[in-house]
Amino acid sequence: MNAYEILKNIHKVGHRISGVVLGHERFEIQGFVTYHVEVETDSKYKSILVYNSFDSDLQLIDSEIPQKGTVIEMVVKNFVDETKTLYLSSNPSDLNETEIRLYKEFYEVIENIKEGTILMGKINKVVPFGLFVDLENCPFIGLIDIGHLNFNNGKQLPIGFSSWIKEGDSIKCIVSYFRFHNRQIGLGWLPDETR
Repeated sequence: MNAYEILKNIHKVGHRISGVVLGHERFEIQGFVTYHVEVETDSKYKSILVYNSFDSDLQLIDSEIPQKGTVIEMVVKNFVDETKTLYLSSNPSDLNETEIRLYKEFYEVIENIKEGTILMGKINKVVPFGLFVDLENCPFIGLIDIGHLNFNNGKQLPIGFSSWIKEGDSIKCIVSYFRFHNRQIGLGWLPDETR
């Protein structure tokens, strides 16, 4: 099972998980400090709680990092295939009940949308890296990302697409993947052959 399948089916992004701190390691690179706190969870994978100086309210000194034996509440943030590691967060913004509820709602929605489903949508926004698309009966935004050609199941948006695709236009798409971290539906573009 790869990281995508694990984040889709087993350890869902934004879902609560708790564990006991086993220890930590400190890294400093170019003035940025990171702590990797190893946590024993109910996962069969190694679990790491990450603290970074650039996204933490902590001063990131040893005394502020949870010590061995501490029970801690977290949420799932990511899974990395190469190291078979589950990455977690205990940042207050990630533990916010509204944030957790939105992730649960996202996973409920994607259980009913299968990869390969063809949908019509309305272009919400045209940006240099692709198109944001409002999907019918879906509270989460779709994204046709020009950088994900190898698994978007559609056609590449042509160079200059922003000159003929406009906000509010209808567009035919195929559900290709799910962007768990952004709560977005990854789409491929299906050209309208009648244009």
